Amino acid sequence: MVGPGGLFGRIAQWLANEVIVKGLANNPTFQRFAVRSSQKASDLSKNATEAAKTISESESLAQFRRESQQLKQQANDFASALREEIQDAVRKAGNDSRNLRK
Repeated sequence: MVGPGGLFGRIAQWLANEVIVKGLANNPTFQRFAVRSSQKASDLSKNATEAAKTISESESLAQFRRESQQLKQQANDFASALREEIQDAVRKAGNDSRNLRK
């Protein structure tokens, strides 16, 4: 069972709550503050979502750059090896033609 102090406290809390809620609900300044706060919270949420998307895209772009650098290096290595093979083949063909002349 609730004692007399507990009941009085609950009544006082209810009255204070009613006065505060009704007072703020009817206060134009508080209403403007509530609308601006809500709009700011919405804008912050939208900006956070856009920032997360940008970060994700940036990470994808960074991954693409890393992979393209690796592919570029592999293509350069292949081109160097091919050049060396062609030069060796030309040298060998030159030597073979000299040997045929003799």
